[in-house]
Amino acid sequence: MEYKQAKRFNSGEKHQYSSQISVINSTANWGVVSPIWPASIVIPAKGADKQVMERHLVEKEVEGEVFGMRPRYLCHNLWSPDADPMITAVEWTLSALLLPRPPVSEYENIAACRTVTEYPDLFKIIMPIKISALDYLLKSHPNHAFVDLVPDGLCDGFWTWASTVMEGYPVMLDESKTICLMPEKEEFLERQLKHEEELERVSPEFGEVLLPGMYCMPTYLVPKPQSIDWRLVNNLSAGLFSLNSMVDCCRITRYPLDNLSQLGLLMMKKHHLNPNKCLVVWKLDIAEAYRTCPMHKLWQLKQAIRINGRLRIDKVNVFGGLASGAIFISLNALLAWAAKYEMSVEDLIYVDDSFGVEEESRMMEYEPYGEKFLVCC
Repeated sequence: MEYKQAKRFNSGEKHQYSSQISVINSTANWGVVSPIWPASIVIPAKGADKQVMERHLVEKEVEGEVFGMRPRYLCHNLWSPDADPMITAVEWTLSALLLPRPPVSEYENIAACRTVTEYPDLFKIIMPIKISALDYLLKSHPNHAFVDLVPDGLCDGFWTWASTVMEGYPVMLDESKTICLMPEKEEFLERQLKHEEELERVSPEFGEVLLPGMYCMPTYLVPKPQSIDWRLVNNLSAGLFSLNSMVDCCRITRYPLDNLSQLGLLMMKKHHLNPNKCLVVWKLDIAEAYRTCPMHKLWQLKQAIRINGRLRIDKVNVFGGLASGAIFISLNALLAWAAKYEMSVEDLIYVDDSFGVEEESRMMEYEPYGEKFLVCC
């Protein structure tokens, strides 16, 4: 993991906290128009005690000011010290549904299975995670059915909630595009391919013609956020018979990410437990996160990429896949569970970033690649 930034704040300083903490005060208020009821309509209402009515009027006014006037982009920037605890990705793992394995129809696809068998050098499971260590850290996790399938995915490759044997879909498909790149992009692409081949995540070139069962989607270079570099992405939604159209969308909608509300609640909880101690907000970024997840060989078959006319197989999770995020979240959420319950490090996850709050006295420096970072100890 690569540490990006730590921000320190002194929880011992005295602050005036209201019951609601938000950035709402930095935005303009908008008027709310009450509905106009025709005089002919009779609206029955029960009698109410005067004191009760006054209390509810105040609550409604506060709710309207804090919630009703809040712009959509502030939806996760409201923290309440007395709010009910929000379910984090860690707690989600306790009730997470099983990850999929390839359906029987995939093994009945004779053309696809024959290609995988006859070209073993193109299709391999590349997995940088120590399964034995992960099994040890997760042995006390109560949701065994979910937990057991994550190491299975790491060993045999993950599946994408897809069926590739669909009516009307061709046995082979080439949607690749010929793109003329600027010299700097060409140089980046060569470096990236060399890097991927060294890690065996991309196969060597095997020609210009697809083999039976293969799909080849367009590959592009897009600007990497907050960087002068680029990112190699795959457009798995291209064409009428795209790989993303094979995925069952209904089954990839319940894979959560933590947000600022949960970070705010964690900060206030730590402040309450350590009112006179200096706390550090830390952030970790998992390098090449999606690429740590291998894909099943029968799905690798669908991940052919064409660069400068030559074909390769991408063997791991790619950017652009409809199920790519859900696959990685499943793994990362379990790592966060192990960190919390086995290592006493409570963190929140957002894609490949982990956030946490810790006492400064429990932080130590380490120097990977010649740079100094803080880690929990």
